[in-house]
Amino acid sequence: MIETRLPPFVRGKAGRGALEYAANWRVMQGLTAKPLKFGAISGGILEGLMTNVHYKDRRDLIMDLSAVTNE
Repeated sequence: MIETRLPPFVRGKAGRGALEYAANWRVMQGLTAKPLKFGAISGGILEGLMTNVHYKDRRDLIMDLSAVTNE
């Protein structure tokens, strides 16, 4: 639940980190016999889950998050 966690703060320019999609997929696939669908979040939704104290314009943060997730 989003309501029960503290949002991360954006204190500097958004940058790339380790997503570990392959490792996460392997763990989840091991928990089911059914085919697994795996998706990712968009920059616009991700921005809404953060507290921005760095970017002056919300659009700039969304564009940077989108660029990072598309890499």
